[in-house]
Amino acid sequence: MTEETWQDPLEGLKRISVSTPVARKAHVCSVCGKEIAAGEKYVSHLYKNREGRLVRHKLHKGCRYPGMRVANPMLNNAPKSEKDLRRMAKRNVEDTLRLFTQEESLTIMYRPIVITEMAWVLAESVVRYAAAHKVAETAKLTRAVKQAEKDYYTDMGKDLSARVMDGIRRQTEEFMRECGHDLTILMFQLDAELKNRHRDMNHLPMRVDAYRVLVMLSLLDKNESRVNDLITERTGRYGNVRNRHVEELRRLMKGYVARDGGEITYSDSTKLSMKILDKKIQGVEFALV
Repeated sequence: MTEETWQDPLEGLKRISVSTPVARKAHVCSVCGKEIAAGEKYVSHLYKNREGRLVRHKLHKGCRYPGMRVANPMLNNAPKSEKDLRRMAKRNVEDTLRLFTQEESLTIMYRPIVITEMAWVLAESVVRYAAAHKVAETAKLTRAVKQAEKDYYTDMGKDLSARVMDGIRRQTEEFMRECGHDLTILMFQLDAELKNRHRDMNHLPMRVDAYRVLVMLSLLDKNESRVNDLITERTGRYGNVRNRHVEELRRLMKGYVARDGGEITYSDSTKLSMKILDKKIQGVEFALV
């Protein structure tokens, strides 16, 4: 089999591999037709056509064919039915597993779910406190959080079985116990910062837990940034589609700390705690149940 750079449409091509080498000599981008300079990092896609011939496409990191798929189903053509959406999601998962290592696949597909699960666990603590202490000022917020959580798990249940979701919750709670010391330190630091800012603030435990939820969502944003960089490096393009129920949770948690406008300036020690927690999340090995 011979190898060549072929600029025909992608139809009929089966992707074999993707790499991001540094050009030892000048190449021509298969998409825009402009030069890929020697010493420049580019994206190399290797395909096999129907005749079994190997076909290589060399692209600038920022170039992409309209028909190329990446590991985010929302970037492809809109599905016409739920069946189309499921088929599309399966195809994109297969692409992800082929394009990325197992560790990278975990970062893309699994860790976001675990970090989000940690946020929901902490949000449940906020709701329990508000209910136990009959905090009237947050009654509407509490109902909205419960509805957002229900909607989130309903949507997740369309793609993941109850067994898988139970496994994720179990592993998340186990991980949170292992990181109990770090989460406790974070709680005390946020508690101190709120007391310094608002000495007369009531229901402080509830508001601190709400801030811990916002910290988890901040770590989720950091993970998303890593995913963005990783997929862009391999495919040349990536679009971030946020989960609307998670964004609703973010908005609601800010409501519990409305006196700060939902914003907080973290101290250096709090930032260090967040960095340590983020490192542990990125390093833990979750079982794919």
